[in-house]
Amino acid sequence: MWPRRRTPAPVPDPVWLPALRAQIATIGAAVHTVTTKLDVIMSQQDEVNAAVAALNDAQQQLLQVVTDQGTQVTQLGTDLAAVQEALAKIPPTSVDLTELNAAVAGLQSTVGTLTSNQASLDTAVQGLTDAVPPATP
Repeated sequence: MWPRRRTPAPVPDPVWLPALRAQIATIGAAVHTVTTKLDVIMSQQDEVNAAVAALNDAQQQLLQVVTDQGTQVTQLGTDLAAVQEALAKIPPTSVDLTELNAAVAGLQSTVGTLTSNQASLDTAVQGLTDAVPPATP
């Protein structure tokens, strides 16, 4: 018959093992905290992306409006010069200013609208500027 095997005596934990286990638990808790915060950040990323896309679209639209207005202002300058040239050729007693007065009234109305739109744009830009958090040092 074979000799019975002896069960070895349990080896006591090294002195450093409890401290290592505590450090591992601390690291695990820190990883959990980071993961939780990352989940929150990632869940808000879609909203941030949508806001950035909307801002880019608005910027493109504003650039187009500014370009169109620049073209129209240039055209107004050209037309004004042509009107001045035509008026200079007409004898002062036979000038009918009805169309000119109507055009000036229309222009004044347009300038009023542009001024009002500028105030709205100023308000919108200030609102966006106020929403941007200050830079951290």
